[in-house]
Amino acid sequence: MSLAAIRQGLATNLEAIPETQISPYIIPPTPPTIWVATITLQFDLAYGSRLAGMKYTDQYEVVIQALADTSDWQRGQEVLDQYMAGSGAYSVKDALEADKTLAGACDTLYVSEASGLALNTFQTSSYLPSEWTVTIIATEVAL
Repeated sequence: MSLAAIRQGLATNLEAIPETQISPYIIPPTPPTIWVATITLQFDLAYGSRLAGMKYTDQYEVVIQALADTSDWQRGQEVLDQYMAGSGAYSVKDALEADKTLAGACDTLYVSEASGLALNTFQTSSYLPSEWTVTIIATEVAL
């Protein structure tokens, strides 16, 4: 699986969220911003190894982060509350799970957890962040 395709697929799904800067990579933010922050990969979880002709399954744990502005503390928290909702136009979970194959980049994905509301500093500015963990399953056949 291509990490670039997974990042882009996640960002494409997130673009359904209105009035939000979306990026497949960490960038200088213009809040509210959502980006693909970190990816952890577990190799060969099922079927076998990467021997020629064998199927193998990898599992990706991806952290999605949202940053809200602190110029209006309450409004920033309200924005993150909308993102944290389990459904709705601003729901990160709904947006991420809209295309569970990321246009064919993986077999399936699900949002396994969300956490939020703490103070964070990025570069020289302070933001209110939230995070979502997305579990992605990808099975391939080794060549």
